[in-house]
Amino acid sequence: MTIVADDGAVGGLAAAVVEQAVRDYRSLAGTTRETKLVSSQRLVCGAALRELEEFFTEEGGAQQYLDLVGSSISPSAILTRLQCN
Repeated sequence: MTIVADDGAVGGLAAAVVEQAVRDYRSLAGTTRETKLVSSQRLVCGAALRELEEFFTEEGGAQQYLDLVGSSISPSAILTRLQCN
C-alpha cells in the first residue's frame, strides 16, 4: 500500500508511519510463531497484532496520520483490507 503525501515533509512522515504499520501487520499476520523479529525488535505476535488492529480503529491514531496526508481512506477500510488478505 502506498500513500501519497501532498503536504511536504510532515505528510511524508505521516505516510511512512501508516505504511510501516501496514507492513508490520502483514508480517505478523503471516506467521504462526509466538514471537517474531520485526524492525530489529522481537515482538509477541498476538499482542503486536492487537495493537496494530487498535491503531487502525477510528480512535486508534491512524486517522490523525491519514488526516496529515490528506487521505480520504478510513483506518477501518485499511484494516478490513488487511484482514481479507
